[in-house]
Amino acid sequence: SYGITSEEEVFIDFDSSLGSYITDKIIDMNAYESGTLERVIDILNNPRRSGEWGLNEAADLENIDRGTYKSEIVRSGSFLKSIIHFINWNKNKQDTGYDRFINTITEVLFELKNEVDSFKKKLQKYNLPKGHPVLIYGHKEVDFIVSIISCMSLGFPYIPIDTIYPKDRVDKIASIVKSAIKIDTIENKIDFNQSNISTSYLLSDPIIYIIFTSGSTGEPKGVQITQNSILDFGKWLNSDFGLSKDSVFMNQAPFSFDLSVYELVGFLSLGATIVLNSKDTIENHLLYFERLKKYSCDVWVSTPSFISKLLLSSEFEEKNIKSLKTFLFCGEVLPSNTVKRIKNSFPSSIVLNTYGPTEATVATTLIEITSDILEKYSKNLPVGYVKENSKINLLDIDEQNIGELEIVGDNVSI
Repeated sequence: SYGITSEEEVFIDFDSSLGSYITDKIIDMNAYESGTLERVIDILNNPRRSGEWGLNEAADLENIDRGTYKSEIVRSGSFLKSIIHFINWNKNKQDTGYDRFINTITEVLFELKNEVDSFKKKLQKYNLPKGHPVLIYGHKEVDFIVSIISCMSLGFPYIPIDTIYPKDRVDKIASIVKSAIKIDTIENKIDFNQSNISTSYLLSDPIIYIIFTSGSTGEPKGVQITQNSILDFGKWLNSDFGLSKDSVFMNQAPFSFDLSVYELVGFLSLGATIVLNSKDTIENHLLYFERLKKYSCDVWVSTPSFISKLLLSSEFEEKNIKSLKTFLFCGEVLPSNTVKRIKNSFPSSIVLNTYGPTEATVATTLIEITSDILEKYSKNLPVGYVKENSKINLLDIDEQNIGELEIVGDNVSI
């Protein structure tokens, strides 16, 4: 157990170059001399020629102990590679200061990987068949992420269910999927129903997740997204959105809403960072702004309606939150007035508009809303260009140019 709740600051990194899941935390700076952490990062990012480390650097590193940890942010990439370089170069050293430092860093870096490995063993004890659906119930806990990664690794489709769902809806979804397992990340327990042990959704293209929407009838409808769809989506994120391993995603949507897949796939595939926020934090806009600033979040992901009320605050401006550079929207029509207000408040930022139903793995089209676009389409903004490997057909167009969109491609659910 992490001993971390949704009320604390939680960061999870995946560094693809290392091939390991990583929880990044840094030492509580109140417990150490000011600037110590910055010194350590500077040392690790600037190794001496021939792999030699100076005496001053050694003295600084020697003073680091595990101490009291809080969830904070250390970016992946060169920092992590430098740590690994340092560990490999110094693995035969006997100095206790170095040993203590190495043990501390490696313990922190691989905590998430260890948690995933441990939780996978728990799930394997139930002898579930490949393709067995697993319910995950909770709200922004780090164990929710651990559960998702574990299910993906073991070939179990996961069904994310947030606490915002009423009990009758949760029960309805459980009866539909017929899962033997429900992971409760709030109570830290697993409920087991032996009668459903034989359920399997095994396919040649494995199902990664099933997200339930209300559907046209109001009844829960499970949208099944497969591995090929996720890989296709990840490739799109990596190539067309201007994101990188240095991106810090501010998570707003619950995991039961497919908008959150932007952040999940983004930080896992890019080796970036995700900042988890509880419902209470999200509803306190001043606290939300403080977290944006504190953790230098530069990628905002939400529906247009969520940001519209926040734009009324004088605190929500570039001069106060300098890190925000990308505003990414999906799930609703993006009003031109909303973009104009963003441009006024954050003149250095870019605004990305995307479109697509849940059945098309989050989104299918993308466009940056520039000043020229705003001027040209003053009333209804375009939803963008179709992603690679997908196609949109216009069907049954009437005399008023109204019809249906048909989406074809690897991103479409089964």
